This record gives sequence, structure tokens and C-alpha cells, in this order.
Amino acid sequence: MIKVPCVIEKEIKFEDWFRKINIYLPSTYSDNTKLPVIYAYDGNNLYDPSMGLSGYSWDVLNTMESLIKENVTKGYVVVGLYNSKDRLLEYAPVAYKEPYKKFTKNDKNEITGDKTLSFLRVVMDYIEKNYNISSERYIMGSSCGGNMSLYTIIKYSDLFKGAGVFSIASNLLDDSYKEMILKSNLNSNHLIYNYMGSKERNTNILLKIIKSQRKGKMIKGIFEIM
Repeated sequence: MIKVPCVIEKEIKFEDWFRKINIYLPSTYSDNTKLPVIYAYDGNNLYDPSMGLSGYSWDVLNTMESLIKENVTKGYVVVGLYNSKDRLLEYAPVAYKEPYKKFTKNDKNEITGDKTLSFLRVVMDYIEKNYNISSERYIMGSSCGGNMSLYTIIKYSDLFKGAGVFSIASNLLDDSYKEMILKSNLNSNHLIYNYMGSKERNTNILLKIIKSQRKGKMIKGIFEIM
């Protein structure tokens, strides 16, 4: 029997990728109750500041346990997907704008955002076979991970209920990204939660998404600026 709360690490192989994931099981996790699940890009940012991109963590375990204790939530399973040295390419839904391409070179010099989505599906299959979770799924990420989070819910709109899109870095990407978002089939069944600083440059596109009508229905959106 697993002692909860806990964080479990696992390595997943997909084609030529070997990627770590971490799995947070809250204190409310049991064999008797199915919990919703959040998948998170930049999984190495979730707990340990020394592993975070900027020396900080999202402190997921302590935050979630506090919310459970305060009866704000019954808890979520949180699955973090670690990034790699090729993060900018793996978290690229479309090509980068010319000024930023010099920072995104790898051996093959190709963006692999769609491969990341395929890897996510492999992770989802593993989680659903091995843990007691419901079909209520969310995706989240920040910066380039935010780009991928929004891309994920657009591509897998039938699989995900909502997306956490933090400090989205859409200004780095080709304009085809914004066009794709505005033409998406997101609707009133989807929740987009966006959070960013007041001096960030990407507020406009998220407001457009939240306010845009999809087949006569509004996307549910929470838009917060620090």
C-alpha cells in the first residue's frame, strides 16, 4: 500500500526519448475514490527549487495539501513531465520567430512540439493504467510550457477539461500560433486559467481567446494579472 501524500518518480521511454516524470498522490488518494488529474509541463519545477528553471519551485505538494486541509478541494493527482536540454524545441507548437531561432538549435534543428504531445499520450496511458484517477483531466505549464499547455488543450480538446496557462511566451512564436488559437474549437466545456505579471507582453492574445465565441458559446476564462 502506498503511503500518501507522496511523490513518485518514474522514467518513461518513448521512441528515442527517455524522460522522467513525477507523480504526486495527495493525502486523499485511495483505491476507493477516483481523483481528477493535472498534467504539468516542466515537471522538475514542481517541488525542488534547486531543480527549477529559475531557482524556484511551484511547491505543489505543500500547496495542494493546504488546500485539502482547508476543504477547498478533495485533491488532484499531479503528473509532472520533466523538460530536457532541448526544452525550447520540445515546447514549440510552431516555429519560432526569426530573432529567437538562434537560441533553439539542436543536432537535428527541428521543433518537436507534436512529439511532446505524443509523449504526453504515452504518459497518460501509463497513469490511467496504474493509478486510480477519473476522466477529468487538466494540463498546465508556464512560459514555453504555457505555449504547450494551450496547444495541448486545442489539439486534445476532447480529452482535457481545462488548461493552466501561466506567463505564456507566445511572442516568441510565429504568428501561425495565434491564428491557430483563434480558429480553435474550444467551447464552453473548456476552462482556460491564465496568470501573468502586469509587465508581460502576451496579455492581448489570452483576452481574445477568452472573449472569442466558439459556435455561439463562450470559453470559460479566468484572467489574472499581478
